[in-house]
Amino acid sequence: GPVFGHSWEGKEKGPENCRSAYWPCATFGEARNFASQKQPLPTRSKFMCGIVGYVGHRDVKDFLIEGLRRLEYRGYDSAGIAVMGADGVAVRKRVGKVNELASLVETSPVTGKMGMGHTRWATHGKPEERNAHPHLDGSGRLAVVQNGIIENFRTLREELQAEGVVFRSDTDTEVIPHLLSRELGRLVAAGRRPSGSLLLEGLQAILPRLHGEN
Repeated sequence: GPVFGHSWEGKEKGPENCRSAYWPCATFGEARNFASQKQPLPTRSKFMCGIVGYVGHRDVKDFLIEGLRRLEYRGYDSAGIAVMGADGVAVRKRVGKVNELASLVETSPVTGKMGMGHTRWATHGKPEERNAHPHLDGSGRLAVVQNGIIENFRTLREELQAEGVVFRSDTDTEVIPHLLSRELGRLVAAGRRPSGSLLLEGLQAILPRLHGEN
């Protein structure tokens, strides 16, 4: 699933600098940059849940909300967005319809030119706000949304908890940002410099540990 992360050095670069020395903000996977590609959202899918992402020069909030509205046909019980701004990653979530999330964003605004959104159909964890996507790592600098099922998440969760990781949800997805954060920490401790390629390397390192289906 899509993931992005804020610079560990406390700085943030715009989309035009995603290959800079700082965390690249986004590797969105299946999410599309609709504004630049000018492609319509798919109208049919056999999968529940939906992902939308944007990297560009416009404020992302309205784009993400509209994208999630166009994914409502998939079926869902909660929705959320993560936006990369000058102060880091801001997350907003709501159980219920996208309109409820839109109302939350109006009263508790987020600003940025990069972000992602998700509509969730509960599998692991009840339809509660804390189980809605996106999910963060312990530092709050990495955000992840994911479709599918991680069948071995309990084993991974127990492994991480034994190392002191605190989980905020009951979902299988939350193991991903924590695994990624740990892997990136190892790479940086080994002398690697934070970069977009390092984030990709970290993702590639942990993906074989995630067993399941899309």
